[in-house]
Amino acid sequence: MTPTGEICSASGPGNDPYRMILECYPHPAYLLDSRGVTREANLAGRELLGPAAARGASRCGEASPGEPFPLFPYEVGSFAVSDAGGRSFDAELSLGDGARQFQVHLRRAPGADGKFPGILLVLTDITPRVGVQRELAEKHRELTRLVDQISFAKRELEGAIDCVRDMIVFTDEDFRVRRCNRSFQKFVGRGFLEVIGGKVEDFLRERNVSVALAETQEAEVFREDTGCWYHIRCNPFTWRADGVVPAENEKSNGNVVILQDVTERKRILDEIEANNAKLTEAYNALKKSKMHILQQEKMASIGQLAAGVAHEINNPMGFIASNLRTLQKYADRLSRFIEAQDNALRNSVGEVEEVRKARAENRIADIQGDIRSLIEESLEGAERVRGIVLNLKSFSRVDQAESKHADINECLESTIRIVWNEIKYKANLVKELGEIPLTRCYPQQINQVLMNLLVNAAQAIEKQGEIRVRSWAEDGFACVSVSDTGCGIPRDVLDRIFEPFYTTKEVGKGTGLGLSIAYDIVEKHGGKILVESELGKGSIFTVRIPLVEPR
Repeated sequence: MTPTGEICSASGPGNDPYRMILECYPHPAYLLDSRGVTREANLAGRELLGPAAARGASRCGEASPGEPFPLFPYEVGSFAVSDAGGRSFDAELSLGDGARQFQVHLRRAPGADGKFPGILLVLTDITPRVGVQRELAEKHRELTRLVDQISFAKRELEGAIDCVRDMIVFTDEDFRVRRCNRSFQKFVGRGFLEVIGGKVEDFLRERNVSVALAETQEAEVFREDTGCWYHIRCNPFTWRADGVVPAENEKSNGNVVILQDVTERKRILDEIEANNAKLTEAYNALKKSKMHILQQEKMASIGQLAAGVAHEINNPMGFIASNLRTLQKYADRLSRFIEAQDNALRNSVGEVEEVRKARAENRIADIQGDIRSLIEESLEGAERVRGIVLNLKSFSRVDQAESKHADINECLESTIRIVWNEIKYKANLVKELGEIPLTRCYPQQINQVLMNLLVNAAQAIEKQGEIRVRSWAEDGFACVSVSDTGCGIPRDVLDRIFEPFYTTKEVGKGTGLGLSIAYDIVEKHGGKILVESELGKGSIFTVRIPLVEPR
């Protein structure tokens, strides 16, 4: 408010009430003449621009009557010659208490003589308002940036969803479209505005895709006219003040419906299933072939040992046959002696001398002493043959599907008896068998592993050496080591000795499958075969299989 009339009246003599009103006016007010000379200043104006406080933008000094007004000379001068009725502008003044913002109001007023127009200048302190305006402007700029970021994120999200090949639809609780991506619009053949508010099920039904979204959250649907398969998933959610959350324990008021064309995936899955069936069939055939090869390797190993086994059987059979021929002669003599004895007994007691003579001629006393040892020796030989045959039968038996508990030391002893003829002429066999608990395994397969290791050890010795067999239990494993003092294995081929068909033996002396099969058998038992070898000094093969407690 700029009370121009009151101030003008206050400038004349004898108007003390108006001067008092001017003095009490809370804003700095100044009455200037047409030249910009201060004629009047109220108390607030004098306090604002007193000698200690004034820091003008152009000229500084007291706003005393009779002196030019120290502030805004250009604005005051241009206003004095203007016909405008009033002017307002903002200005900043640096005062003793710091910079402050004022709004400057200029109005025309008659001078004291009534001839020249005067100028009423009123200053309104707007520093607090300007501060608030600046804070609001800064918050506005911050909100504008935030709105721009949200707008960009929204456009980015919509663009990303539009790039997804799957159809994505946001719906309300009644499955009416609130928003959808471009893939869905293309599928239903309608624009964005055309699908908004429509029911998803209706649009899908028009494209021969029938599904009850309210009754299922996930389904696969076949479209007969195109032969395509679609995977449809409905994800309910809840709109809340703090955002969108999955509707797990509360009522949903919206859904995200996703439709995915899975035709190609189903075709690939069908191919995979068909290939898996073929692979299963091939695996079963390979498994049978492996069993067949395993049995063939057994037979090949037995074939290589056939001469030695035959020799082992021939020795006891030789003396069994010899003993039987001797027993046949003894039986003839005993028959003749018994016949002579019967005749003597029938004739008379005097014929006893003839019985003694017949007894001496047939060497009955010697026969009595010899016949028991012949029978015992023959039984022992027959038992040896029986043991060899049983070992061969056990070794060559087709592997049973189920494992059983076995004594690893018995497996060693049985295998040693089979390969003994391979060993005894080339090496001194040293056995150091420790106590090993019974463990669940495939005994025939373990026998084959041990036989391969023992035969290899014997074949590695050219003339005469030593084979040492050790067994022990350690850290839950049954351990067997077979060491020899043979030729050793070159370091450059040590990593290949377990490869199928790889052999360092001469042609005709090995199939290259022995160690490979042994490795597979031990691995099947959950164990390992370790090998150490030094060229010219020998090799050590160590088999470790887990100890499985009886159930």
